[in-house]
This record gives sequence, C-alpha cells and structure tokens, in this order.
Amino acid sequence: MSFEIDWQSLSPLLATTLTKHLNRILQATPSPSFLDPIVVQSIDFGDNAPEVQLIDIRDISRAFSKANAQTNTHLPKVVGPNCDSSARSTDPRHSPGPDGCFLSPPRAPSISTSFDTNQHQPLAQASHDYRSFHSNEQDLLTWRNGQLQGVHDPQLSGPEAQATSSSKPSLELHLKVTYSGNMRIDLSTALVLNYPSPLFMSLPVKMRVVGFVFAAEVVLAIEADRCRCHCTIFEPEPSAEEEAGDEFYPDQLTPGARIIPEMLIHTEVGNADKHVLRNVGKVERFLVETLRRIICDELLFPTFQTFDWS
Repeated sequence: MSFEIDWQSLSPLLATTLTKHLNRILQATPSPSFLDPIVVQSIDFGDNAPEVQLIDIRDISRAFSKANAQTNTHLPKVVGPNCDSSARSTDPRHSPGPDGCFLSPPRAPSISTSFDTNQHQPLAQASHDYRSFHSNEQDLLTWRNGQLQGVHDPQLSGPEAQATSSSKPSLELHLKVTYSGNMRIDLSTALVLNYPSPLFMSLPVKMRVVGFVFAAEVVLAIEADRCRCHCTIFEPEPSAEEEAGDEFYPDQLTPGARIIPEMLIHTEVGNADKHVLRNVGKVERFLVETLRRIICDELLFPTFQTFDWS
C-alpha cells in the first residue's frame, strides 16, 4: 500500500530545528587537520516528496514501549492537544526482556489489524492522531536518543500484544521509503593550510547538497498515550550484484552507502570576489561520509530517535 505525503506542509520552523540538531552533532564530529568544523547554514526540503510504501502495521514492540530516553534539553517540547506531559522517563537506555525482542522487518507486504486488546479505535483514528503530530507549524520536536540493547539480529520475532487502559492506540508502522529529490542543505567550513606554520592560511568553503538518493525501511513506533514516537531504520539488503562481487561492486558497500547511495554536492573554495576553486573532491568525499555516518549513528537499528509532542 502506497500513500502520498504533503511534503509542502513541512514548515521552515522544522527546517530550523533540524539545522540546530545537525550542528550539535557536527560539533562533536572529528574533522581532518586540513578542514575546520562543518556548519549547516540552512535546509530547504525542496518540492519532491519521498515515495512511501506501507509494509506492515502491528502492535508496538515491547522494546520500544519500555524505551526511556532522556529528554534533550536543547530542544523545546512540542505542544499537542490532549497530551499528558507527565508521562515521561529519564533512562536513556533499556534492555528488552526475553519476550520483548524488536520485531523483524517483514519479507512480504502485509497489513495486520491486530491492536492492543483494550483498543478498539479504527486505523483512521490512529492516522488522525499521528497527523496531528505535524499539524502545528509553531511546534518543534524534542529529540531523545536511545538504543535497543541486547538485540543484534533484526530477524527476531516480536512480543504479543499488551493490554492497556489507554483509549489512544499505539501502533508500529513499517514503511519502505525511497527518496530522490531536490532537498537542499547549505553548509560552510574552511580549508586550513598548516604549512609553513600551523594555521598559516584559511580559505572559506561553501558547500551545497543539491540532491541525494535515500532507500531504507523506516520503523515508526507511535505511543499515542505517551505523546511520543520512536523512529529507527533498517539498511537495504545487499543487491545480487554486490553479493556476487560484480565488477561495479568490488567491495561490499557500507550501511551508509546503501542507505544514501548517491549525493550531489556543489563546492566552492575561496571568496567570490577572488579566485575560487570549485568541486574540491577531497572535501566533498569527507562531507558525504560524514552525513552517511550521522544517519547510521542516529537512526540505524538498533539505535533510534524519540520525538515528543507533549
């Protein structure tokens, strides 16, 4: 089942929040000696929406329902209707029980309509609750990091449904997401020359990501009663050519290269009113690998992100 996303409704405020979050990550990212830290200046989501295919709907995994990630105080909370802000926890890590393993990514498209035993609201209501997560353009997300501990194989089976007294359904959505659009990310840094002395010269560098390709299975675990959503991704499986050692795949690709196989970057080194070097390959390769590593470090299973809208 495929459905469309109103990509144009993504607000500039969300882009600003994402920019700040990425800059906090980049501040802690080591850079080579010839390059200053990278700073994200702005993000434009573009006008091409990703293609989203619904693979499965199931009861939320116990590994997620017991996840207690510590709130990141750098980001304000999202104010949503009918949400109880007291339903919070502070432990950033957790270990699911023997029957609480993370659900495996399905091998064939299917839709399961089994929900928690005390939850009888239809799927349409669940979709409405989730859409309200994005409804207020003045809202910002609260990011919280977490990691599923004690789980090493995504082929593990999931727990049985848990009964709850909440009237709001908790759902786990498995989505196949592919994106090849014109999302734009403007970044800046400086090329440092350390010869004949340290910091002998510094050249400003402007980089613009003008498009990229993304392909992965995205898992959204929505705890409506706690006003939060957990998100993680599975990397695509290796292609037949890659597994067979095709000449175009001499080595196995990294998870980041499978998730983001292509990225187009325009780079300028120097000042616009002086001599400018364009498309500096070494700097661009470092940026591509850095962005791929961020995706893996922040979202690749068993790591997940938690978004609060209470």
